[in-house]
Amino acid sequence: MREQKPFERLSVSKLDNAERCLRHYWWQHVRGVEEEMTPARKMRIDLGEQFDREIEEYLLGRRMNLSGAPATVARYYPVPGQSSVDVQVWVRGTWCGAPMVGKADLITGPTTRWGSLGVPQKTGLVRITDLKSTSSLRWAKTPEQLDVNRQLHAYRRALYEGNGQEIPDLGEVCQVVVERNAPHRCRAIVRIVSGEQTLAVEESDRGLVRSVIALHGVGDVGDI
Repeated sequence: MREQKPFERLSVSKLDNAERCLRHYWWQHVRGVEEEMTPARKMRIDLGEQFDREIEEYLLGRRMNLSGAPATVARYYPVPGQSSVDVQVWVRGTWCGAPMVGKADLITGPTTRWGSLGVPQKTGLVRITDLKSTSSLRWAKTPEQLDVNRQLHAYRRALYEGNGQEIPDLGEVCQVVVERNAPHRCRAIVRIVSGEQTLAVEESDRGLVRSVIALHGVGDVGDI
């Protein structure tokens, strides 16, 4: 029998997993049974990592041009050198009172680096962007879904909370989606959100977070 894992912290992917199926969460994150790495799944992961890596190198000035899918949606990205950009930023904070950690794909806005870990402190209107490469644009979120997107709101809270700052009343969340096999098909949605919206999304997650924490004390899948 595998050793049961105690609860340590949340992540958006864990919450998404639990929302889809509590038993799947229990097997994967409590009992540590990993999902099988099929060739199709590995291909999706490799393509996504390549997509993110090319964008990161471009925005950090290590790559002059983009090609393929990243080039198609480049018009939605900030111009390197003309805006403060942080790529693949670890954000740490709390969500529904529980510790949470995640990696934001792209944060754009005024930046002052400080602290031993070089955590970016943000002021002004900051945009948090989620980059996605999918098999079909039907997986892209609608504007209404983006308003209540757990990932972007949780990262928005953690970004400021990790620096001991109050969440500003207004900020921006953005999703850039490109169709993997047809890079000319892409979609970007930018929404201005408020601190009140972030609090509402967090409040709606409280029951799910309590369930996730409780699962780490469940000894048998039949009890779920």
